[in-house]
Amino acid sequence: MSYKKNSYLVVKNAIPIDVANFVYDYFNMKRRAFITLKETGYISKFDVDWGEYDAQVPTAYAHYADLAMETILDILTPKMSKLTKLDLTPTYSYARIYKKGDILKRHKDRFSCEISTTLNLGGDPWPIHLEAKKNVGIP
Repeated sequence: MSYKKNSYLVVKNAIPIDVANFVYDYFNMKRRAFITLKETGYISKFDVDWGEYDAQVPTAYAHYADLAMETILDILTPKMSKLTKLDLTPTYSYARIYKKGDILKRHKDRFSCEISTTLNLGGDPWPIHLEAKKNVGIP
């Protein structure tokens, strides 16, 4: 399969399973700590260093630029550059924990993530739907 031909590429086992399991467990623990600290009043709803809930999926815990996710981004960038045959520059990471019933609606990412990588690090299997470049203008 070619990224250039299809505008997407499915890469199985992009990171080792033990790394995926570790980061999945870490991020779930971070979510649990965030919930506890928020419920007990140790952090305010404005303290985004621990995480937050965003408008796109308001019931899913999310974190922008988590250090573990930024590390995976740095590790995967050369591999994804080679597989896509593109000179990729990492811009940011964003992670979410989806629960049953959570929906990320069809959307267009911001310009700085012109090329994106999506990883399922663990949990229940879930479908992801991709559309080719011809539909890029869809809101």
